[in-house]
Amino acid sequence: MAHSENTTLHLLRLLGIGFIAGMIYSWPLWFTDRTFPVVTVFSWLPPLSPPFDSLALGFLVVSLIVMIFKPFFKIIPITLFFLFVLLITDTMRWQPWVYQYTLMLVVVGIYHFKESQKDSLNTLRIIMIATYFYSGLTKVNPLFFEHAVTFFAPWLFTYTPVDFHRFLMLLSYVIPFFEMALAIGLLLPRLRHASVMLLIVMHLCIIVFLSLALRWNFIIIPWNLVMIGLLWILFIKENPPKLSSMVLNRFRPVPIAVFILVGIMPLLSFKGYWDKYLSFHLYSFTAENAIITFKENATLIQDFGWYAYTHELDGKRSLDVLHWSLMELNVPVYPERRVLVHVIEHICSDVGSEIEHIYIGKAYFEKETGEVYGCVE
Repeated sequence: MAHSENTTLHLLRLLGIGFIAGMIYSWPLWFTDRTFPVVTVFSWLPPLSPPFDSLALGFLVVSLIVMIFKPFFKIIPITLFFLFVLLITDTMRWQPWVYQYTLMLVVVGIYHFKESQKDSLNTLRIIMIATYFYSGLTKVNPLFFEHAVTFFAPWLFTYTPVDFHRFLMLLSYVIPFFEMALAIGLLLPRLRHASVMLLIVMHLCIIVFLSLALRWNFIIIPWNLVMIGLLWILFIKENPPKLSSMVLNRFRPVPIAVFILVGIMPLLSFKGYWDKYLSFHLYSFTAENAIITFKENATLIQDFGWYAYTHELDGKRSLDVLHWSLMELNVPVYPERRVLVHVIEHICSDVGSEIEHIYIGKAYFEKETGEVYGCVE
């Protein structure tokens, strides 16, 4: 067996482990029977009702287990079929880690049948580089510059002198460009090893300071660990080719299509023509959220399952859609307006007369950045 094929099999194992770990933590996400609304990719497509959702999930899990313990390339189409069934029947499942793993499985599967494993590794490298580059680029915005450090690392201000705080705020300006620089460094042989090491440190910091310290969004832990493994396999264990070969990849259709998908299409997300999660908007303060505020003395809301996820805000009950998603599904809400509108319509159909107003705006800053709506709008 060729060396590059052995490497690809290790990648399959790693992707399988990442999928299983993420799915275990977000287990309620993969079923239809839940209080958080199911949002199909196409409005005409019905949700995958029980027991078919369980059957599809069961076959997917079995195929992933096979991929981990006895990987072979013909398992990829089977895995992708059941994964596609689950993804197309609920937009909420298009989390960034799911999208990245799925795209990588598609690339490996296509290249296997073309018997070109070296080219598949180059295409996977482009996916990794694009992930880091756009994760940095999407952070170049006023909200991130103003709030990133105080939101993600408030403890820094507790353990440092007051006179030093203004310098800490500058980190918000450094982080986006530092992440983009490391992405570019992966392309350059002289900077590649250092970039990998710094990215590994970055992933460990995300796990410790963003997830464990804040006790929030634990779903990112397995993804960051998988990213560390992918960095090591693709950029250290396997010595990448020169820059031109990696990017152009002999002008073959698959790498060109992937480059367009991860290198060009994310630019459209800045104008709302391409989804943020498909463009690697990660902790960038660009995601939208909705907060539904109910009237005082609203009583009908207690009759619905989602009432457990409401909380008191300014003396009134409110339902924060992002909080609801994190608490029930263990993943953030898919941050697109059409998904939020679908969720709002679901609540309006339940207790429209008891809703006072609805904020839709940037997550965590809905009142400052958003607009106010009612059920009839």
